[in-house]
Amino acid sequence: FFFVILQMSNCLMGINVGCYLLQQGLKISAEHTEVSLWGLKEGRYWLMVTASFFHADASHVVNNMIMMAAYAPELQHRIGSFGMVMAYVLTGWGGWLLTLLWSKYKYKDMADYVWSCGSSPCTYGLNLML
Repeated sequence: FFFVILQMSNCLMGINVGCYLLQQGLKISAEHTEVSLWGLKEGRYWLMVTASFFHADASHVVNNMIMMAAYAPELQHRIGSFGMVMAYVLTGWGGWLLTLLWSKYKYKDMADYVWSCGSSPCTYGLNLML
């Protein structure tokens, strides 16, 4: 029973690590993995979801996964596997939306060139759900 509970949270963490390794191995550029107003203006709407799975460096992905490992099993137990995936995607999307709005407020026209990635919006959002 406990193995089944851990399965989806482990899967999400594995996808994050896998995407980071893929990004490093294939030398994928930031314009394809990081969310920005410029990218959205170019029609790259998928970045609002995929940016949550790519990270800037190894310590970034490790720190986010350590944080997620601390509470994800408990949250998944409460909301289920499907709920865990939906909550991850929606908190990431919401976090990126808030980040872009804050960037526009703070940096005005230069906000188009503020690039962000990582699962921090998801990990903090999921943590707040507990």
